[in-house]
Amino acid sequence: MESFVWVLISILVFFALLMGVKELSKKKFCVLCGAVSLTWFSLLVLYWLGIFLDKLIIALLMGSSVLGVFYLAEKKVKESWKLFGLPFYLTLVYLAYLVLEGLESLGKAALVLVSLWVVFGFLFVYKNNNQIGSFVKKLIECCKNW
Repeated sequence: MESFVWVLISILVFFALLMGVKELSKKKFCVLCGAVSLTWFSLLVLYWLGIFLDKLIIALLMGSSVLGVFYLAEKKVKESWKLFGLPFYLTLVYLAYLVLEGLESLGKAALVLVSLWVVFGFLFVYKNNNQIGSFVKKLIECCKNW
């Protein structure tokens, strides 16, 4: 539990530093996202060096960054490209997993992801077909009206 307290303090410190950087540089970025990302990246380096051993905390923070990247991309892409939300999100999760577990964990999950991208690519190409278009619209709108 003590390591978690230090993680919270780390996020607070990075948050304060990045608030200063943002103010001085006049750059637009999410300070919270930056603080969380810098924290998990620092912890990851410490993990690789054998100094910090709690992969669970690193994974939780990486998951937050994954979702942040997903939402940022979702804001910036055309509506029709939002069809790829699921494969994009799962790819980000997979990449975070690879960072923690290494390349030997590639295997079947990569095959699932490639297959998913192919299926969604097919849906994208044929989205003007009446039956497929209706399904594509439902996929794009899945998280909007709940």
